[in-house]
Amino acid sequence: DGYKSASAQTANVTVQHTSYHTFELEKETEPVTVYLKDTEGKKVTGGYVSITDPNGVTTTEWVGNTGSVTFEEKVAGTYTVKLVQNPNGYSNVNGTTGTVIVSTTDLAEVKNEHTFVLKAPSVTVTVYEDGTTNTVPGADVTLTKPNGTTVSGTTDATGKVVFTNVPTGTSTVEVTKVPTGYVLTGTEESVTVADEDVTEDL
Repeated sequence: DGYKSASAQTANVTVQHTSYHTFELEKETEPVTVYLKDTEGKKVTGGYVSITDPNGVTTTEWVGNTGSVTFEEKVAGTYTVKLVQNPNGYSNVNGTTGTVIVSTTDLAEVKNEHTFVLKAPSVTVTVYEDGTTNTVPGADVTLTKPNGTTVSGTTDATGKVVFTNVPTGTSTVEVTKVPTGYVLTGTEESVTVADEDVTEDL
């Protein structure tokens, strides 16, 4: 079990004399894939992950643009995967180690993979009436991330809107629409995100 023929092999054996033939076998292998995803299920790039085989041998790889690393040709057994270094600005949600049981069977429920779930800081924006401490529910706010992509939200009954998984760097937040009875002043502010959650008042 766990082996396969190295190539298609047959042998003819003559019964008149004692004869021997050696069949070459090699262990069956499967790849192990480790994924990095945020709490919204989106891929996360950067950081290092490692895999330790049943013999204690560890291999470490960088997580590239695919948000995953595949360790090829792993024989059947129990492996330990570890998030060695978090991507910048992310913290762990489901721990830094995991166990992967590699099987060379065709069982559908066997998955040679593990996913680390990560959380980036959040930015909480509160919109106020100009010159007062009164908050404004129902205002539309747009956050522009360091890479130029945008995400929008609407303030709740307390005048707040929360943007999750905001990458490190400088983002901008801007009120783009206000409810009836308010005047849009075009307020825009820069927000610097490091490793902690951030609050911003507009």
